[in-house]
Amino acid sequence: MNISNVADFITLNAKHSAGHPAIIQSQTAFLGLGKTKEEICSFDELEKKINIFANAFSEEGINAQDRVLVFIPPCIELIATVFALFKIGATPVFIDPGMGIDKLLENIQKTKATALIAISKAILLQKMKGKFFTSIKTIINVDGGLIGKSLKKIVKNKSNMFESYTYSKNDIAAILFTSGATGPSKGVEYSMEMFVEQTKALKELFSLSAEQRDMSGFPLFALYSLSIGLTTYLSESIDARRPAETNGKKLAAELVKHNVSFANGSPSIWISLAKYLKAKKKTIPNLKKLAMFGAPISHELIKDLRDTLPNCTVYTPYGATESLPVSVITDEMILGDTFRDTQSAKGVCVGYLHSSVDLDIRNTNDYSEIGEYKVGEIYINSKMTSKQYFENEDANKKSKLDKSGKLYHFIGDLGYQDRWGRLWYLGRSSHVLKVGSESIYSIEIEGLLNSHPKIEKSALVKVRDEVSVAIIVKEKKTMGDLEKEELFEELRVFGKNYPKVQLIKNFYVVDTFPVDTRHNIKIDRILLGKSLEEK
Repeated sequence: MNISNVADFITLNAKHSAGHPAIIQSQTAFLGLGKTKEEICSFDELEKKINIFANAFSEEGINAQDRVLVFIPPCIELIATVFALFKIGATPVFIDPGMGIDKLLENIQKTKATALIAISKAILLQKMKGKFFTSIKTIINVDGGLIGKSLKKIVKNKSNMFESYTYSKNDIAAILFTSGATGPSKGVEYSMEMFVEQTKALKELFSLSAEQRDMSGFPLFALYSLSIGLTTYLSESIDARRPAETNGKKLAAELVKHNVSFANGSPSIWISLAKYLKAKKKTIPNLKKLAMFGAPISHELIKDLRDTLPNCTVYTPYGATESLPVSVITDEMILGDTFRDTQSAKGVCVGYLHSSVDLDIRNTNDYSEIGEYKVGEIYINSKMTSKQYFENEDANKKSKLDKSGKLYHFIGDLGYQDRWGRLWYLGRSSHVLKVGSESIYSIEIEGLLNSHPKIEKSALVKVRDEVSVAIIVKEKKTMGDLEKEELFEELRVFGKNYPKVQLIKNFYVVDTFPVDTRHNIKIDRILLGKSLEEK
């Protein structure tokens, strides 16, 4: 069957696996009193719910290519809403509320959305900050609040049949805003072809099938898992807005109880799980595959997960909101081979390219093509790569490259390809520090220094226009000035065979690093540098 709308995957799954559970959702009793309730939605029920929602939204005036702001936490209603909007041909808009209220409102205003489907909290924001929502004509409340039209009411007596919209090449299927953790937040236009091809690629990369059970730490990943036919469990222990606050004990219990075999999400989620399992000397044998994405993953986390998830392959796909997946690497390759090179200042290997990805690495000075082992800007062409940002010509000009009629996207990173075809990541282009003609890359320096036995984590930053490194030491204690200087000298000696280490002017000992709001793990180097300047 030729799939042209990702919602049709659910229709197909409903035909072949009608009674098979699609979504399992748990809900803890109020104040923790009483039993936890569990709602199970089969593929047949999900298909009907999607169609009922699509009919209801259409009657409320939501049409093809209308932009629709969606602010719903992970739940069955979120998933049904998104697939229903795809069926209509409308354009759901996803903006991370964790980016901060000012950025959030600015991006909301940019979208010129005509509809808002949300929980009461988001609708209340619309009422309080109306000048940022002037284009909104339709408001649908999904949690039964008093503001806006109630979803429960508008779906009554609606047909459970709806014919999917056929997208054209120029139609926008969705707009996903970047978090702004590594630059200004931008709206990434997704075509329907991107969604369909990503579904196929993820199924292939992780060998996913309908017999497996999924837990998605990143809510939108559940759309792919359900499209592939997996049963998806919606976790209560993971707050997608604050993944670092995941309750490792509750997460472990959920993974075992629901026999989850495939899970995914930000590394910070799985740090919490690994800490709990190690402390309690427990393992989870049923988890077979884990995909972590969104930020660099430490060697220590990979080792801890291998010890506590004995039957699990850990995948770390590489990509960005604009292009995913680009490549993937497994724990076996990292621990068995590439990590030694990371410790030798060669960067982080992000694995082999997906078969559909065309890579172009360009010289950072004249943008000419360069060969293997030469560092340059990473450009990607694939059917899974966005063609443009939403109403942002400046960003499009800076990030797009036309090569013989093929459009390539600059992913914002620097790296190189080795003789085996593996891609190596050296850091964001905006994080490169220059000393004369020498370029110092964040990941090469940090990979080396992080291998020092006293260092837990390091970060290359600019402080008062000087190359500096902030470090977190493993042994948490108050260090005097003399002790710090001895450690700094020790680090210089440790890196004596690496000329770039000798270009570091200052070292700073800190307790923590400021991190991004989406994954709670990417280092905010600009904020870190400013905080060190203020000391």
